[in-house]
Parts: sequence; C-alpha cells; structure tokens
Amino acid sequence: MDRLKRRALVSLASSYLSQLTTTAAELLTKVLLARLILPAQWGIYAEAMLVVLAADVFTDLGLTQHIAREKKRPFGNMLLIRTGLSLGAIGLVQVFAPHLKVFTPEVISPVRALTPLILIKAVATVPTVFVDRELMVQKSLIPQFMRLGIMAGVSIGLAVEGFGVWALVAGTLASEAAYAALIWASVRNSLEIHLTLRHTRRLLAGGKYLFLIAIVGLLLQQGDILVTGTLLDPRTVGLYAMALLLVQKVSKVIETAIYRVIYPMFCEVSHDADRLGQIYKCTTLAIICIEAPIYLFLTFHSGFFVSSLLGPEWVPMAIILQALAMSGVVNPYTTFGIEVLRATKQDAMLTLASVSGAVVLVTAGFVLTGRYGAMGMVAANYLPVGAVFVVVALWRTIRPQLLDLTGKLAVVYLVSLAVSGAAFLLGGQGITKHLAGIGAVVLLWGIFYKIYGLSVGKETLKSL
Repeated sequence: MDRLKRRALVSLASSYLSQLTTTAAELLTKVLLARLILPAQWGIYAEAMLVVLAADVFTDLGLTQHIAREKKRPFGNMLLIRTGLSLGAIGLVQVFAPHLKVFTPEVISPVRALTPLILIKAVATVPTVFVDRELMVQKSLIPQFMRLGIMAGVSIGLAVEGFGVWALVAGTLASEAAYAALIWASVRNSLEIHLTLRHTRRLLAGGKYLFLIAIVGLLLQQGDILVTGTLLDPRTVGLYAMALLLVQKVSKVIETAIYRVIYPMFCEVSHDADRLGQIYKCTTLAIICIEAPIYLFLTFHSGFFVSSLLGPEWVPMAIILQALAMSGVVNPYTTFGIEVLRATKQDAMLTLASVSGAVVLVTAGFVLTGRYGAMGMVAANYLPVGAVFVVVALWRTIRPQLLDLTGKLAVVYLVSLAVSGAAFLLGGQGITKHLAGIGAVVLLWGIFYKIYGLSVGKETLKSL
C-alpha cells in the first residue's frame, strides 16, 4: 500500500501540474481565438467536433474503461480493435457527411477534414490508458504541453489571417497528432504490446455495458450541441457552446486531474467499502468547496466576466452563462459517484443512470429549446434524473460516508450563497462590486479550508 500511496500522490501532483498549466494556457488560447473568430464559426466547429466525438465513442466500444479495471490488460488487442474500427468510421463519415446539413450546410467540409482525428485519438488511447492506470501520469506531461502549444500556435496564427473555423480545424488536427506521437514515445520502454487473439472476445464482452454507458455519456456531454445545433442558428450555437465551455472549464481544471487518479484508486480499494467511501467523500467535498464559490461568482458577475474577457461580439452570451453557471454543482453526487459504480462493476445501475439522464436531457432539450431557444436548453441541464440511480447505488455501497457528505455539502452551499450574495449586494458599484465578488471567492476558500481542509486532508491520506 505504501507503494500505491506514493504512486497515487506523485500521479495526482503530476495531474494537477498538467491540469493547472494546460487549462490556464487553454483558456488564454480560447479567449484570444474568441476575439478573432466570430460566434457563428465557433458554432460550426462545435457541431463538427460532435460528429468526431461520436465516432470516437463508437470505435471505443467501452474498452477504455473496461481494460483499466482488469488485472490482465491486453493492450495489443485493444489497439487492433480500435484501429480497425476507426478506419471504418472514417469511411462512413466521409460517405454520409452530406446528410449533416441538418445542422448547417457549412459543417460538411469541416467534418470531412476532421475525420483523421478519429484514428489519431484511437491510436493515442492505448498509451494514455496505460499511464493513467499505472499511475504514471507524469509521463504524459510533455505530450500534453506540446499539444496545447501546437494548438495555440497553429489556430491563432491562422485565425489572425482570417481562416475562421479552419483555424480551429487545423489546430486540432496538428495538436492531436503531435500528442499521439509524443505519448507513444514516452511509454516506448514500459508499455509492452502483446496480441493474443483469445483476449479479443473477452475485451468486447467485458465492455458491452460500458459501451452503452459511453454512448449515453456522449449524449450527456454533447447533447446540448446536438439539440442546439439542430434547432438554432450557428451564431446562437456558438454563444451557447462558449458559455458551456466556460462552465465546464471550471470543473475541468479542478476535477480532471483527480479523475485520472481516482478511478484507478477506486479500482484498487473496491473490495473495502470503508476506504472506498472515505476517498469518495473527501474528494467530492474538496472539489465542491472549490467550485461552488466560483460558479456563484459567474452567476452574479457574468456580464462583467464576458465583456471584459471575450469582447463585444460575445455580450449576448452573458445571460446564457449566468443561467447555466450553477448547473456545474446542481448534482455533486455523480461527480465521482459514477467512478465508484464503474470500479465496483455496478454496470447495470450505471447504465440506468446514464440512459435516463441522457433521455431526459435530450428530450427535454428538444422540447424546451424549440419553445424557448437557448434558455430552454439551459433549463434541461437542471433535470439530473439519472442522478437518482447513482445516489441509490452509493447508498447501498457507502451509506455512512454518503450521509456525512450530505450534511457537509449543505453547509458549503448555504455559506457560499450567503457570502457571495452579500458581496454582490453590498460590494458597491462598478469594478468595486466585481472585486468584492472575487474577494468572496477567496474568503470562502479560506473558510472551507479552516472548517474541513486539515481534517479532510488527513482522512484522504489515511484512506490512501
């Protein structure tokens, strides 16, 4: 366990170094690109990437999540399956691309240009899963930094020349290709690729539930773009997609680094409900303590945030961002609860949660967006029906820790709302009000650290 603890802490530190650096640079890149590329072009890019991400899920077949929880991991079989399916998917997308005019005719050419990304992502998945599962995240730092640097250099350079959506397409292809090459180079001496054909059937059978979960997971993550892309004009899609990106960016910088470590950790302690629950409780509480104050700042100060960060072309997005902000913490239990269900192989319950959540999001999204526009899609994000199944599964698995977490989260939400609301109402006018809002975020972080920080940190290390 000492060795596991050491690897987990090194891997988590590496994840945060990577995540903080890359997210800050990525946000700066997105801000610069938003000032150079109009919202309508962003809408076309978001719709094109939806197609590529869907193809990536269908060529993965749930293998990525399944192989991580297996003791024997036949990476050669996974590479063979994904490569073959990706080549087939590229052909299908090229043939059927004209039918994507249901979004907008302008999306057809970018989709066709982005099809090599399907193969690139498939090839890069094997070494990425390897470094995550073996808690060797530090090996992926240079590939991630290079990916971000190439994306920024290529896309900004072309955007300055007026290439619009094509700047984003070219930057994405170049950066992902560089990442694939570098991540393979980083594991060349540690990752052994063996191809044993009898493992193929076991891989496909083991990932069948996770494949279905991944499909509905795609709808949960990209259902907003599917709905808005079908019903709204590209400019509105671009405004909504940027608001969604900013909300997700908060969780990405805080949660993604933990995700890369937490699932392997849950897999290691899945047999010990007490330790599993303790790690789940501590990590969930920690990220909500950080995120809730930020989301409340975006809620109260969205107009200032958008106008100062993105410029006048994006000001209509402020109302969308304000309404969407708190969706990031409307359901804290699923943040890492889904990973608990995966690690404990509760695939049936996870399937119910994912399917119901996706069906409600997309169905309600189409109904409400058709009637109320982008704000209808915002409303659909506040209907986390699938979370009920996750909470039920957690109740059965880690009940004491779930109850303790619920009480602590209630305190976090109430205190955050009180302090942030007071700063907004009593913070004066103009820039003073917004500075007061930033001060409230920092103050809340200090309060929560004082209340929970030291004890949570000790509990987490003990659990590890």
